[in-house]
Amino acid sequence: MRSVLFVVNYFNDIDHNAPLMERLAQQGDKVILLCLTKYSLFSDQRIKRLLKLKTFHLLRLRLLPRTSGSSNEKTGSLNILQKLFRELIFSRFFSIAILRHFAVTHCVFTWGRPRAKGFQRQIFIAAKCLKVPTLCLPHGQNIYKNYDVNTYLRNLNQNGSGWPDFSSRDEFDKYVVQTPRHRRMLLDWGMNPEKVLALGSMRFDEKWIKQNAALYPPINIFQDEDENLKVVFFLPHWRYNVDEDSTIQLIAKIAAVPGIVLVVK
Repeated sequence: MRSVLFVVNYFNDIDHNAPLMERLAQQGDKVILLCLTKYSLFSDQRIKRLLKLKTFHLLRLRLLPRTSGSSNEKTGSLNILQKLFRELIFSRFFSIAILRHFAVTHCVFTWGRPRAKGFQRQIFIAAKCLKVPTLCLPHGQNIYKNYDVNTYLRNLNQNGSGWPDFSSRDEFDKYVVQTPRHRRMLLDWGMNPEKVLALGSMRFDEKWIKQNAALYPPINIFQDEDENLKVVFFLPHWRYNVDEDSTIQLIAKIAAVPGIVLVVK
């Protein structure tokens, strides 16, 4: 039996890793989940479902200072006293004790450098000390052919700095992405080909989509507009090099067409 520790931060991480956590727990492996932010785990329908399984456990660590961040772009912050308390109490030795207590055989992390984030860094170092395999399963379905997918990367490249250096992520034993194109991008950004695997998407698996959808009540966003053409416009993040003015103009033009009911998500 494996004992797998998942270290996550936000909704995206839960959304991405829930299928794997459920599969492992259902087949009898012990699954331990640690969330490093104030994301409300108990309001997440996937977590409610997982808590019904005897082999799924939440590692709460109530005294651990957590940020109120909501994404990799909005990470939140801690004050100096909170950071000092975290470094002194939630140390490498404390992390080693956790891994030994749960007899952890594998550690799964999310997007980012292995040593970049507070307590995650300590857990990663502890795993290395105990020779526990570490895996990174970054969320995100990369659909772009170009590498300058957002404003940060575009500005970085246009300023002559090239692409980011991802070579430090080779410290993970394996780094798993969803498409060969995404893998090629990481190799061009300095990662070792032996470290990076492209294994497809867990959360876009047809079976999981049906299971996940069943956790939420159906919502009729169009109500009684049966005679009209129904359009849902999925608004992208502006930072993905989106032409904001043109997007707003397009939405206005669609909304102005007679017989169309438009919902912007």
